[in-house]
Amino acid sequence: MIGKNIRVWQFNVDRTRDLLPIPEFFLVMNFTLQFIAGLGLIINYHASSSATVLIVLTILATMMFHRFWNMADPVKKIIVCSCFLIILP
Repeated sequence: MIGKNIRVWQFNVDRTRDLLPIPEFFLVMNFTLQFIAGLGLIINYHASSSATVLIVLTILATMMFHRFWNMADPVKKIIVCSCFLIILP
């Protein structure tokens, strides 16, 4: 997880620059919360709180990186929306 976040750091900063005032700070906070919540789940320390944090972070990341409502191509928009609907139930 940490290696992946380091490899795609610049992509993440560029992708969130127009959404967040200080993208570097928020990305570091996101990565830190991911690590701490994941560790909490692994060692079973406040597991329900850790799971809740990971769920919220996943929803926020999905909204930031999969902005299907801004897609110009209607076919791509339908495909992405369909994938979300398949995952939800």
